[in-house]
Amino acid sequence: GGQAYCPECRCFKSSLMDLSSGKLNANFPTYGLCYRHNCYQEDYLQFAIESQLGRATKWYKCPPGGGKLYIAGFTGAFHCPNATRFCQFEEITGIRYTESSPFWEWVFWSIVLGLPLITMLICLFPCLRRWAVGRFKKWCGVNHFNRRGHLDLDAEVDSDEEEEMPPALPAKILKAANIFVFCSMVLIFFLVIAGFAESRGSVAGAFLIVMTLTVMGFSYLGFRAGQKPSVGTSCVAVSYLYVLFFGCLGFGFAVLFSVFYPETVAQSLDRQWPVIVDTLPDGLVDSQLVPKGGVPDDALKEHAGPAAGMALAITIVLAAQMWAIIKIVTWPVIFATLYTILNYVVIVFGIMFWGAAGYLNRFRAEGFETAGAMGLFVVLGGYLLVAGSYSIFAIFKKTPGHLFCALIFAGTLVCLTLGVGLAMFSASRNISATLDRLSDDQVAATAKILGLEEGTRTDVENGVRSNLRTVGVAGFVILIMTCMLTVSANYVLGKVRNHFEHPKARRETELTHV
Repeated sequence: GGQAYCPECRCFKSSLMDLSSGKLNANFPTYGLCYRHNCYQEDYLQFAIESQLGRATKWYKCPPGGGKLYIAGFTGAFHCPNATRFCQFEEITGIRYTESSPFWEWVFWSIVLGLPLITMLICLFPCLRRWAVGRFKKWCGVNHFNRRGHLDLDAEVDSDEEEEMPPALPAKILKAANIFVFCSMVLIFFLVIAGFAESRGSVAGAFLIVMTLTVMGFSYLGFRAGQKPSVGTSCVAVSYLYVLFFGCLGFGFAVLFSVFYPETVAQSLDRQWPVIVDTLPDGLVDSQLVPKGGVPDDALKEHAGPAAGMALAITIVLAAQMWAIIKIVTWPVIFATLYTILNYVVIVFGIMFWGAAGYLNRFRAEGFETAGAMGLFVVLGGYLLVAGSYSIFAIFKKTPGHLFCALIFAGTLVCLTLGVGLAMFSASRNISATLDRLSDDQVAATAKILGLEEGTRTDVENGVRSNLRTVGVAGFVILIMTCMLTVSANYVLGKVRNHFEHPKARRETELTHV
């Protein structure tokens, strides 16, 4: 798995097998497989793993003395040779590609997969569940307001309120939609089990089972959100709100990606289709997505109608659920949690912008005019860290002065994000002119930084444009996020001002504590 065929590729011992291929051999046999390499120094060897999506590559460093490396997303291991002995027969490039760390990749996926498991374990024990729910409501902003929009100055657990049932109509819609989703996942689950019964099981089938069970779990969560009485705002409803919110974002991204990059989607489907067919019972679907002599793009166009119909059906189900869960959670709680959680995300984006500035520095060394963009990324990253931290402090202080300053921070973030987008647009327009000023050696060096097989100016130009396009998409996401943050900050500020400026609102808030 992860192989490439190019002039810079060499034969390495490897038992890597792409998990998405659906193939698994418990003996993990070792083969001589082809991978791109780079000798940065005489004792510094890098190798590249081809991404499972497209031509992008991820570079890893071999230990100087050699040894096995285990890559996330693959079974088996890559067998690194002794770096000094290997590189004495290769060209020393002096170019160090941006590396991925196998350790941190495994940490990341362990957190992503481990948090749901830890959450389920906590829910099994009532004492832990009560403690976890209380902390969740406090630190995620659930208790800043109650369902009637009254301010809670302490944001503590609302144990003095009486249990309330969710509104009738939204609850019915939420339960009906999640019953439909649950039954659909049960059907897929048993189809995969039938495939296993015919000895057609694979790693892909196991992943499909895990996926269906996960969606079934989320559907049960949504069903409970429409059924469960709660003290104050239900933690189950808030959790499902954000599961649904991020699910809608992911679905929207997938749809937009399919519309703007159909070739990539078609190639990925063509590669994965045999795995999908082998997972299901024999004869259930056609064994070939692309007819003989055809191309993946033609198959995608042929099935565009059913795909659009399915996307529309999913959109309707998601939209109905989003309306229902908003009615159950209520806008005051949504804005307060949105404000709090988005500020945590702002801090994370600040760190990411500093990393992006370091990435741009590599292009500056090859003659690209990236100093302005680097400076902007450094300033924006620092500003995001300060703004996010201060805004979280402000929402827990709940004073108009602090929240007004946080609103200024949020509004300024919108302007800064627009500035980054304009800078990326300007840089993308000037790529051709910049490349014309570079020598052939500089172009070749830039091609190596990008991990391209060829060093032509056209390849480099396309590679740089692709990276800028990725940054542009990230900037668009951040722009939407900062706009939502500004709106939620303004809403929270208005509620707090209303509390302090109107005695009636203040008395209603005080009564909630009696």
